[in-house]
Amino acid sequence: MKLSIKNSIYQAIINNKWLDVSYVNKAGEKTNYYFAIKNINSDKGTLLCDIFNPFKDSETISGTIYIDSIKSATVLEQSYYETPKDLLEKVNSDKKIGDYLEVVNFDNNILKYLSDCYRLDNDPCLKEEVMIDGIDVRTLLKAGKYKLDDKQFGTLLDNVFKKPKFKAEMINRYQTLAINKFSIDIRDKQYVVAYRTLTLNFKDKTLKISDKSSINKSFLIDEQKVTLSMYLDMNPDEFCEKFDQNEVEYIESIKANFHNGERVNTRPNIFFLARNYQRGVDEAFEAVHHMDLEGKMSIPLKAFFGRNKSKSGTSKEIHLVVFNRNKINIDQMRVVYNAMVNHVTYVKGPPGTGKTETIFNVLLSAYANDKTVLVCSNNNHPVSDIFAKMDSTLTIKRPFNAEEKIIFPMIRLGNNAEIKPTNNPNEIE
Repeated sequence: MKLSIKNSIYQAIINNKWLDVSYVNKAGEKTNYYFAIKNINSDKGTLLCDIFNPFKDSETISGTIYIDSIKSATVLEQSYYETPKDLLEKVNSDKKIGDYLEVVNFDNNILKYLSDCYRLDNDPCLKEEVMIDGIDVRTLLKAGKYKLDDKQFGTLLDNVFKKPKFKAEMINRYQTLAINKFSIDIRDKQYVVAYRTLTLNFKDKTLKISDKSSINKSFLIDEQKVTLSMYLDMNPDEFCEKFDQNEVEYIESIKANFHNGERVNTRPNIFFLARNYQRGVDEAFEAVHHMDLEGKMSIPLKAFFGRNKSKSGTSKEIHLVVFNRNKINIDQMRVVYNAMVNHVTYVKGPPGTGKTETIFNVLLSAYANDKTVLVCSNNNHPVSDIFAKMDSTLTIKRPFNAEEKIIFPMIRLGNNAEIKPTNNPNEIE
């Protein structure tokens, strides 16, 4: 999901990152640079930056650029930059700057979040090793940072950043530069269990390691999935949470469950972890974003982003009807209310969370508010359950403990056994 230029600037500032920028100078020449932002002047529309050209120079320079001259900007995920504290405070507290940088861009942030979810919901695999000679890994792990010499810095630029544009974008978006903490070697292949991410500061040529290990609960080796639970006698979530505090103990416990010639690998090699990505996902989110900007977003999409209040539904009193108040919680009650006042309401939940009961209460409330409801599904079973519940559950107490069934005006369609009497009213009991 591509952010707007101004929103990318904001994301780079608050996340301590460099920007990959396409910039047009006064002579009309277009050049690509890496920018690290030191200050912003929203009145003049300028940025004070550290500027680095990975293809020409080995040193950074300081300069002022005009935001309107930036033609594209992408946050460099493999980088880091210590954003000045006063700039962070200004961006977070000055509403004028926040508005200028499109900080209140809720929909776009949701789309970016969804894009990240799709990306991360794929098993990682080992893409390739990055050979950088002479790095003192012990110093890196102990200090959290490591000053690269010119040769090491150049090697890292060549392996990570000096790539053709499309490949560079794929690396930045879908690959993670990391160092191994603990792997399991299986048939001469490496299952990376625990790793630390690495990022680069172009200004001081410093490689930085993350404070905490990341854990791969599952991994792809030759397109075959391997899972951490195959080697664990404990809860995987506990393993992930406490690995750094109990590294030696946890590795030994996994080693005890080796059964097919596996070997422990704690060599601190540097590599790319890659994830497969679904083509078209980002393009779809980008199309949604442009639909919103152009005012062409459909009602279901508006509902997804919380901009779907029904004018007719909020102009009069809403009646909420619940069949059994002991079988409904606050979240389900909110669903019933939202269904009465919104054009569209999305509800998601696993089996046993009360969706059928909630739908039942939505139908009762809809009837009380003179609304018409269509209940549909891709199979007959849930529709039949709702129909049966509406048809048999509601009764009125009469004198002498007699009960009278409440008849709702409803028609069951889609099932051959039900369609026949529906089309022939004389056959309806």
